[in-house]
Amino acid sequence: MPDFAVITQKGGVAENIPTSLLSEVFMAQGSENVHHRYGRYDGLRGRLPDLFDSEGVKIKTPTDVFVITAINTGTKTLTVTGDVTSGATPLTDGATVRINGGTTAANNITFTVSGTPTFSSPNSTVVLAEVISAAGATPGNLFVGATSVIEYHRHIVKGTGTEHLLLGTKYHILLWLQSDKSLTVKFTVGDANGDPDNVFRWEIKDHLRNVVATNNSDFVLWWNIDSSSANNFAALDNADGIDYEGTANRLTKCKHITSYERYLILGYTTEAGTVFPQRKRWASLATGGSTIDFDENGSGDAGSKDFTTTPGFLIGFARHGDDLVISKQDSMHRAWLVTADTVFEYEEFTLKVGNLSADGLVNDKAGRLYWIASDLTIREIQTPVPLSTAVDLTVKGLNTSQSEFIQGTYIEEFEEIWWSISGGGSNTNDTIVALHPDSGRSAIYKFPVRAFGDFTQQEAFTYDTLPFDTYADWGADWLIYDTSRNVVGFPLDLASDYLGNTFDLHRADNDDGNLFTRKFIISTTLTTQKSLNLKKRINNGVDVIMNRKSSGSITLYVKKDTEASRQLVGTASMVDSEGPEEVIVHVSFDKRARSFQLEAETTDQMEFLGYIFREFEFDDAR
Repeated sequence: MPDFAVITQKGGVAENIPTSLLSEVFMAQGSENVHHRYGRYDGLRGRLPDLFDSEGVKIKTPTDVFVITAINTGTKTLTVTGDVTSGATPLTDGATVRINGGTTAANNITFTVSGTPTFSSPNSTVVLAEVISAAGATPGNLFVGATSVIEYHRHIVKGTGTEHLLLGTKYHILLWLQSDKSLTVKFTVGDANGDPDNVFRWEIKDHLRNVVATNNSDFVLWWNIDSSSANNFAALDNADGIDYEGTANRLTKCKHITSYERYLILGYTTEAGTVFPQRKRWASLATGGSTIDFDENGSGDAGSKDFTTTPGFLIGFARHGDDLVISKQDSMHRAWLVTADTVFEYEEFTLKVGNLSADGLVNDKAGRLYWIASDLTIREIQTPVPLSTAVDLTVKGLNTSQSEFIQGTYIEEFEEIWWSISGGGSNTNDTIVALHPDSGRSAIYKFPVRAFGDFTQQEAFTYDTLPFDTYADWGADWLIYDTSRNVVGFPLDLASDYLGNTFDLHRADNDDGNLFTRKFIISTTLTTQKSLNLKKRINNGVDVIMNRKSSGSITLYVKKDTEASRQLVGTASMVDSEGPEEVIVHVSFDKRARSFQLEAETTDQMEFLGYIFREFEFDDAR
């Protein structure tokens, strides 16, 4: 009776046993939260809160921010500027609020409202249930409600290397200050002619030495960080919009913004009250901030271009090599600089697909450009065929009504591109589709992401300074696993959820302190030729090979080709205190089929190496 092995590249191909590699039989479709790494298949690590207060409680981005003018410690009463009863989140009895940015560090935590707040212009009075300390020099701000971060932007100040993290929400642009664990308001939506009800996206970019931002509701904004980080975002060019032709007409908003070779470029603009969804407009070379020049009739080289060869609207900008890529709903174009008065030359890519989301355009480490295309496939700008075959059902099943909010990022540690999409039937991004560009491998991860970002480790921790309630929140092996990460300056991958929280990705055994399910599925015919003409009987079960762990086990299921659902066959422990690096656990079962789908499922951290099927039987073709 024959043997057969399904093993990792690390294990090698045995000469005495017919063998398939796990990577050849891995099923990305159906598997969850596992990925190929170091020649094996590992369980993906979960999310770890990144922005938190002195008590280890996550700091949610608020819908409303009110300035605290006084604190009465005896009555536990706050006096704040503005009407807390009529904000985006009206404040009520029993609500949880946060004080943030106050001089007294002990106050910068969450509190419970006791009784109904009152408003007598211009101030509101809020009574708290908990004891509160004296205000100090600065009482701080009162955070009310919660809203998701829809854009992150990391800015590094030229000359000093100082790092800033900006968070864009439906209501604000906020600046994170690590020194006192606070969020400072740098812009409030509506202060530049916008309306929070119309804000669904931000695009925030560096230009020259400063930062520009747009939300397609307020005027285009800029932050004069080069002068001082204390500055706030303000309208770019004029207080009533951008002068683009030397007249009283103004560009009042745009959907897309980028900086390319010292040119500030806007897309999908609104000019003199008319929307131009196919328009690209650029400022004169090396102008920005207080010197910005968009006047196409002036002495500079400012201008505009309408992409009307196809009917689709602009969907965002990206870089590919030295080119600027202009994506539309139905086509992709490239632009490059020339010395002629036209400034740019243009060419449409032969790839006859468009783009779904400006935030889904991602470059890998080699500069290649990838995105989820209008035909619901994953594409690379110079590759004529789709790259999403292994996850085709998931990509084609995304909710197209939410496709504008697809988010993409490059995870350098794994050399993977991740796209967060709304799975079929979902109105929020609940599924991650991952692509390893060099190998073409795909994977599917399951957790919500409203926006991706990047930052660096701001503090190093020890056992005594872990910021969360329990060590388990970090994952059982956190300090061992993360010795190289637990240093100031280590690059972090950030993500927001839909509750206002910010997380570090792939940092903990659990996911935000909750159990995190990993499913690893393979499909095998127990033959190297993938033969389906004969049935096989696995009457001696299987040996499961994994890296040894200090705790945890997997549950094993088998689904035959004739079955609609999987069947439980047993469990395998990853613990072996006396064994070598690997553990081999035998799981007994008796199954007969032409092909077998094996699913290993666990909520523990798993490093999977393979299966060995001993002395199974070839049966007839019936």
